[in-house]
Amino acid sequence: MLGTILMGGAVEGQPAPGVPGGQAIEAFEVPIRAGVATFELPPEFSDHEVVLIVSALATEGTFAARCSLSPDQEGAGLLDLRSMGAEIPIEDLARPIALSPSALIDETLRNNRPAEPGHPMLRRGFSVRVRPGDPRSPSHYDLVDARLRAVGERIQVFVDDDDLALVGDDVLRTLVTSFDRRIHPRLETRIGTALDVDRDGRFTVLLSRRISLPFPQGSHVDGYFRASDLDHDLPRPLSNRADMIYLNAELQAGPYLETVLAHEYAHAVLESRRREQGGSLLEESWLDEAMAHLCEEIVGQSTSNLDYRVSAFLSEPNRSCVIVENEHRPGRFRSHGNRGASYLFLRWCAETIGDAFLLRLCTQGEVGIANLERAAGLPFHELYRRWTITNALESLGIPRDCGERFHLLGTLGDWPMGGVRFAVVDEETPEQFFSLEGTSSQYLRLSLSSGTSRHVAVHCDPAALPQLTVLLVPQKHPHVAIDVVVKEYGPELSTLVARIEERAGLSTALEQLSWEPGVSAATLPRSSLAAWMLHGDALHSLFPQKNIAPGERLTSLPFSIPSDQLSSAPLIFRLTSRTNDGNRSVSWAELSPQTPPGPTHALRSASLERPRVSSPGPRTLPPP
Repeated sequence: MLGTILMGGAVEGQPAPGVPGGQAIEAFEVPIRAGVATFELPPEFSDHEVVLIVSALATEGTFAARCSLSPDQEGAGLLDLRSMGAEIPIEDLARPIALSPSALIDETLRNNRPAEPGHPMLRRGFSVRVRPGDPRSPSHYDLVDARLRAVGERIQVFVDDDDLALVGDDVLRTLVTSFDRRIHPRLETRIGTALDVDRDGRFTVLLSRRISLPFPQGSHVDGYFRASDLDHDLPRPLSNRADMIYLNAELQAGPYLETVLAHEYAHAVLESRRREQGGSLLEESWLDEAMAHLCEEIVGQSTSNLDYRVSAFLSEPNRSCVIVENEHRPGRFRSHGNRGASYLFLRWCAETIGDAFLLRLCTQGEVGIANLERAAGLPFHELYRRWTITNALESLGIPRDCGERFHLLGTLGDWPMGGVRFAVVDEETPEQFFSLEGTSSQYLRLSLSSGTSRHVAVHCDPAALPQLTVLLVPQKHPHVAIDVVVKEYGPELSTLVARIEERAGLSTALEQLSWEPGVSAATLPRSSLAAWMLHGDALHSLFPQKNIAPGERLTSLPFSIPSDQLSSAPLIFRLTSRTNDGNRSVSWAELSPQTPPGPTHALRSASLERPRVSSPGPRTLPPP
């Protein structure tokens, strides 16, 4: 398999992406033969930022890989990186994809207009799956009696009799107002409306706590859509023969409820478009979920169903799959990192292709990769390669036009992003071992000593169908290693200390420190997830100075965080820094979840010698 070699060049009217000094970024497609790629980095690259992207294009499996950096060995006969591939202009990354005539479809929406709303039923019974196992087995369903609790122009809300006391009027108002005023009209103009299967003129929502019963223990389910409900030919209990979705009765009023409603309704609309085209196959889950997340953006009410998932992918890009063929495999069910990866990939495709892309995906009569490739007009491996390069550049703060979309070093809603997590290969750590899930990538930064040649070797299981891309950025970016330790664990508050070391030989300003729970495969409900951030004076008050000099080490004042942040999931810290010429990067540290036995217990996330500092005592950080 081949990775990509992209080399910077300019096109008329659009400058090539580059660094502040004006030099163009280069990228190289490096051939991988029998799972091995080796090449030489000559001395002139020691003042560059060198990035490797190792990807697995296989759609299933876990694959071992490693990257090593070693001194030049006389007579090794390795090829120089620049001599290993053809030149492709890097500005193609931002150029809209031109579709071939065979990829174009009729863009006319063929909506099945709902019937005129009539008088709704006051009570109704719904078949709900309440036991795990084959959803085609009638024995896994119960009949849920529900009462009509709210009616709008195009929506009706039923509540499980057992949950009537749980659902407040504020929840009902949120559902009706959001659906009628925003969700229904905004999606109607882009992908149409849901088929009015029962011809009652309204879309049905059932609120019940029982919807989460059949799912794996510990999984938190806030809502879902069943495609079988749109099928007239299926008998009860396998189909309710109604255009409807199911929401958890424990959901509270607010933006998150609105975005869950938009997401589940989008599934109903997308499936309706597929059925209009005569499609008999359900869309693959990874693609269907990513499409529904794109619809949340169209509605534009909240990012609370996306922010933590995108951040989970960025924290563990090598464990987060774009394509998930078997989501019920252990560790993959409802994985937040996988959802974040699929969404970001499809979001990039939609940006590059245009507004019609989403409608193409649900009106072509195909599913999965074949559907994606036909809608995009490019093979998956090429789309994936372009996307990973874009991720790497954005994560180094390389300027690009993001339009109205968030930047990977910005925020999504109010959740701080940190770009994709890079592993570092340098003199102190000359070899990195890692694993790759199918359709995931490991991003690596190579740091070279001045004036020296280095050999690079990448080994990857050939079954991964590996793809390797090397980026050359003409200026060094900062590298401030961070280590966070627990000084004291208390019943309510714990005291932490951050230790940092400058390793790129650059004077660097400290910009932002953020932390959040690691949730890639966690089952924590959205209400328990949050990110915390310190910047400006709040960050600078922790350290003795705002800037860190080349090679310098600093230790923060002790600071306090709630102890429950350390006990529920791994805690991931990110430090964003910037050089005087504007180059940025993010450093990472991680604390494992635990209950420390005593006040002096500490966890090390990196190997840094601890400098001696004196401090007046711990600081308690403000709430997020």
